[in-house]
Amino acid sequence: MKFLAILFFFLLLFSCQNKEKTKEEKLTISNIKDHFYPYDTVPKIYVYRDVVGGLEEKFHRVYALQDQEGKHVIVEIYSSDFRIIEALNYDYSTLLYKDHMVVNRNKEKTKADLIKNKAFPSDDKSIAEFSSRFPGHLDSSLIIKEIKRKWNKNQVKTVNVLQKNLSVFSFYDQVTQTLLNPYTKKQAVISSDQISNYGKGIGLIEWYSPNKKAHFRLEKILDQKQWIEITNKIKR
Repeated sequence: MKFLAILFFFLLLFSCQNKEKTKEEKLTISNIKDHFYPYDTVPKIYVYRDVVGGLEEKFHRVYALQDQEGKHVIVEIYSSDFRIIEALNYDYSTLLYKDHMVVNRNKEKTKADLIKNKAFPSDDKSIAEFSSRFPGHLDSSLIIKEIKRKWNKNQVKTVNVLQKNLSVFSFYDQVTQTLLNPYTKKQAVISSDQISNYGKGIGLIEWYSPNKKAHFRLEKILDQKQWIEITNKIKR
């Protein structure tokens, strides 16, 4: 009887561990949203630093809004010299892309043609595909940007960012940019792979190449007042 009781205990323990493991590894849009940017209409500026070189910074200005189409989260992407490069509009309920804005050769904001709009895989086996077409920086040229994203299942872990240990959802991205001349049909293709990690309650906390020769990590989060003060100093 003692042997059976001990055997039953270990079977129960093993079963609970398996259930917990399954719970941790399950991927749905609902629990991805837990690792996405919080819905907040007050803008926050995410400052990412080049971990490898230590000098370059990138800035993502994140804020939420609501209109007749529902709730949205906007991510504006700025270069290290505070120039806006592009902006991504996410549907907050589905995490699908609604719009993609880029800055064209004339330094004007222009709406890209959104061909595929999936930002995250819907489960642990699917691949999310994003595809957008917009004017290039050369006359008559077009750029087609494509991202194929899958869950980086073996890399789900806890990461220390902003002095906090955060649960992380990790994704493997295959990024392709094609420069196309629609008249001559000539094209140049640049491809790269990257890992994108999203921290629970924060959103994107880092991205890096598989060999980590390129690596940007979230260093701090600024409020709108701090952002205005910094950009005003640059303009002077």
